[in-house]
Amino acid sequence: MAQPSVIRSLRHRVVEFFAFEPGEARPTLLLTLYLLLAMASVIALKAISNSLFLKRFDAKGLPFVYVAIAATAGFVVSFYIRLAARLPQNRLLIYTQAFFAVNLVAFWGLLRLRLDWLPAIMYVWTGVYAVIITSQVWTLANHIFTTRQARRLFSTVGTGGILGAALGGQLSGVMVRAFGTENLLLTGVGFLAACAAIVTYLWRTSRGAAAPGPTKSKQPAPTSMAESLAAIGSSRHLLLITVLVVLSAVVNCLVDYQFKFIVRRQYGSDSDAMTAFFASFAGYLAVFGLAMQILLTSRLLRKFGLNFAVFVLPFSMFLGSSVLLFSAGLVGAILIKGFDGAFRHSIDRSSTELLYVPLPSRLKQQAKSFIDMVATRAADALAGLLLLLLVPVLHFSVQQISWVNIVIIVPWLAVAFLLGREYINALRASIERKDISAEALLIEMASTSAGEEISTALSSSDERAVEAGLGLLQYGYSGAAHANLASM
Repeated sequence: MAQPSVIRSLRHRVVEFFAFEPGEARPTLLLTLYLLLAMASVIALKAISNSLFLKRFDAKGLPFVYVAIAATAGFVVSFYIRLAARLPQNRLLIYTQAFFAVNLVAFWGLLRLRLDWLPAIMYVWTGVYAVIITSQVWTLANHIFTTRQARRLFSTVGTGGILGAALGGQLSGVMVRAFGTENLLLTGVGFLAACAAIVTYLWRTSRGAAAPGPTKSKQPAPTSMAESLAAIGSSRHLLLITVLVVLSAVVNCLVDYQFKFIVRRQYGSDSDAMTAFFASFAGYLAVFGLAMQILLTSRLLRKFGLNFAVFVLPFSMFLGSSVLLFSAGLVGAILIKGFDGAFRHSIDRSSTELLYVPLPSRLKQQAKSFIDMVATRAADALAGLLLLLLVPVLHFSVQQISWVNIVIIVPWLAVAFLLGREYINALRASIERKDISAEALLIEMASTSAGEEISTALSSSDERAVEAGLGLLQYGYSGAAHANLASM
């Protein structure tokens, strides 16, 4: 008789732990599952496309597809945005998922014909698929949740991506040994069918179902590329962020080439073995990244602050590249790719997002989409062109490319240093502005920042900022923040 009471108590504890309010638990958990399935399919399909491409073209063909993905993604995303303006959101998501599912069945059939060009097409297609299928989850989440709900619940939904990467990697690593790389493609159809079912259910049961017609965006409408460029050019802070993101993306692409080159050399033309390795590695990396996010990111930001966190990824890439200079074996490749995957999506992502916090809302929205979508894709194309120069023309070995990594990492570190200073200036300017609450700004950063924000607030000429800083110092900070106050 006590069992129902235990279940109710457990349910209450879960709802309390995740800070769910009435009616939020089901859509939040379903969106988490949606992202889990989407990311699992991405990891599986990337492992498949990587192994099939490397078996057919070797790693020396990768620079060409890096450029092709950047060009194709820009075209497809532009078309997708126009399509989104014409279709209801639920239909857009379901039609896209059905289209991708049909593509997978077509690829599965065409692979039997042994067409030489097909692995390259699949590699580019997977790159575009990964961009669209995961972004659709957040599109639906923004439609279902209010801004206040999103701030509380998006972190819970985001865990689905990490769990999905782990599940997709481990499951694919096991299944490929039983069914083979080509047949593993059909698992993606099952993932997409489940995603479509979740979209259908959420649309019918969420508040979106009762709100026909175009939805009101929570953010300003997208601006033109010219306006985005003008916004970046008008802000030294945004310009430095853009350079930081581009340099990071170029190094990421070069490291990806080195990693896949070494894996291809290790496994030869055994596509099943490569698929199993890529999938399992991605799964383990996701688990490691989750551990970094939970155990290290917030603690590091609290203790050392943003000025330290922005150096973690470039320093780890410097270390990994230095190792590859002396040992271009699989262990070195795993080390540098592991550093990149674990820190890029935990500490580096969190610190980069925090860099935008002090900026005015309109300026932030004008620039952020451009940096995330256009600048990073342009960086991928730049890295592809650089590899076309280094490998076929200059005949650089995989070890010599590490010297190029190091040459790019040096200005990356310099930009990170300049951003540390500019961040404080932008923070001070945001506190002095009358269109923003100093208290709200500091509270937004209180869970992830160190004492420099408090110090800036306390030294402000704005009484509101000083009061907010003192309040947070009293209730939320110790250590370095107390030292800053004592020194004033």
